[in-house]
Amino acid sequence: MSVFAEILPHTYKEEVIQWIKDDCPKTDIGGFVVGNKSESASLYCKSSTVLSGVPFAKVVFDYCHLTVDWLVNEGTFIDVDGAGKVKVAVVYGEARNILLAERVSLNILSRASGVALAARKANDIKNAKNWHG
Repeated sequence: MSVFAEILPHTYKEEVIQWIKDDCPKTDIGGFVVGNKSESASLYCKSSTVLSGVPFAKVVFDYCHLTVDWLVNEGTFIDVDGAGKVKVAVVYGEARNILLAERVSLNILSRASGVALAARKANDIKNAKNWHG
């Protein structure tokens, strides 16, 4: 878990759960199709970034009764140049729950990692200019 997870507002878990409910407000047809069989899914990073949003994604996975093995720590710069893609995590649980968690968790990780990458680039510029303001 991130060292910054302690500074999150106490309501963040309820907000993330609401995002899940907003994403699938009624019957989950996709979940019905794939069923309850135990499966695994790998999460890949396909462009260089800084992994961020793990505490929020964890809420999604917990709510959907899934377990996750994180292969990359939050805050790590992931360089996919030459690799094409880098496996970030593996998710385990019922297929319908993996499908339910997929879009929300990937949106969270993509958005947060994009913001983290922009912050890293800004910090790199600041450091290159030796700016201390």
